[in-house]
Amino acid sequence: MKIRKGFVSNSSTTSFCLYGLDFCSDDDGLVGEVCKKLGGESFEDLSDGLDFIADKIGLETFYGWEGEQQYIGIEWSNIKDDETGAQFKERITNKLKEAFGDHVKCSTHEEAYRDG
Repeated sequence: MKIRKGFVSNSSTTSFCLYGLDFCSDDDGLVGEVCKKLGGESFEDLSDGLDFIADKIGLETFYGWEGEQQYIGIEWSNIKDDETGAQFKERITNKLKEAFGDHVKCSTHEEAYRDG
């Protein structure tokens, strides 16, 4: 039996672990409202609106399998060297509350899937 110990270069697996918000839809028009507040247009497409918002407030957007789930936040791997986990969460939560309001409930989101 052979055991491979090296890196698999032909892998088509995608994964992320982030702290932030999960958007399934924008039925109440919140994303468009926030875009206008930040000086943009009212975006019809949720992903375009989230990309615009993330860019304006210094966060990132992430898309799950076939774009079904859409997230805005920061990957845990981008925590600063001098930052605690609580400080990391607070930094992201404050940015999202500033954009979306005090009702924001952030959490950790993980996703992994194989494209092939």
